[in-house]
Amino acid sequence: IHGNRDFLLGHDYARRCGMRILPDPSIIVLDGEPVLIGHGDLSVFVKAGVQFGLFGGAIANLGTERHHREYLPGMADLSLPGCFAMTETGHGSDVQSILTTATYDPATREFVVHTPYPQARKEYIGNAARDGRMAVVFAQLIVDGVNHGVHALFVPLRDDEGEFLPGVGGHLLQSDRSPQT
Repeated sequence: IHGNRDFLLGHDYARRCGMRILPDPSIIVLDGEPVLIGHGDLSVFVKAGVQFGLFGGAIANLGTERHHREYLPGMADLSLPGCFAMTETGHGSDVQSILTTATYDPATREFVVHTPYPQARKEYIGNAARDGRMAVVFAQLIVDGVNHGVHALFVPLRDDEGEFLPGVGGHLLQSDRSPQT
């Protein structure tokens, strides 16, 4: 792979988020002190990967300057726990075939995110079960009845108390009682 080494290693992204760069990816800086993550529980790596890599990477690489200003600081200091919602039940990670739509409503100047079939339900959303407050949702963008292909949208999931917002939901799997969205 050719290119700028800092970009390839995510250093530019980390700097924009105000993160300190260390040579070992298993160490982060928390309150000014280096902390080894995942030492006792490797699932911490997964949560960190979703928060900083998938969610934070989507903000940094797919968001606008407004998104950078509003969301990157909270993503970096963990006050905005995030998720990455791409995979669908019926299509896995075949992004071009996803069924979820985001239709622009000019009257409200908002996007209406819709899961038209059970096969369009988002699955395997890291950080969504309990902690996620916002998700990067991949959907077919519909404007004035025209499909503009797959785009990513930043979608609020929960209020400050952790309750789902209207129109957002999840369910518990009976096999392990862990919450799924």
